[in-house]
Amino acid sequence: MSTDIEDFPIVEDPSEKWRSGETTEGLYGREAMQRALCLDFDGVLNSYTSGWTGHDNLPDLPMEGAVESCNKLVEAGWRLYVCSSRAQLGPVAMWLASWNFPPMILTRVKPIAVAFIDDRADRFTNWEDVRKRYA
Repeated sequence: MSTDIEDFPIVEDPSEKWRSGETTEGLYGREAMQRALCLDFDGVLNSYTSGWTGHDNLPDLPMEGAVESCNKLVEAGWRLYVCSSRAQLGPVAMWLASWNFPPMILTRVKPIAVAFIDDRADRFTNWEDVRKRYA
């Protein structure tokens, strides 16, 4: 299956739409969480072995198994979101399309999802554990 950049829509911050009474269908509704996974980009989809090389320069390969796994998840009925702190998501969409990832929604705003898959995350258990680790 070949993908194109149009298969990776970028969803900006929906707060303006919310203030005006509009909703962002599918991104924040109850139905989204039922079969949605939120994936980080750098270190999860993109191997990020070169580290930061600029907004438009994404020289690294996908993480091993990322393309195949994402395709299997979509085939199994999951909606995939890529939530990244990168200021420019257009190059991310082009990179995903060039490696034949399945269609995904790109955003900088945390959507409702069943799980968040991130290489830099800690699973929250309690505040005592957070304090012990970081304070």
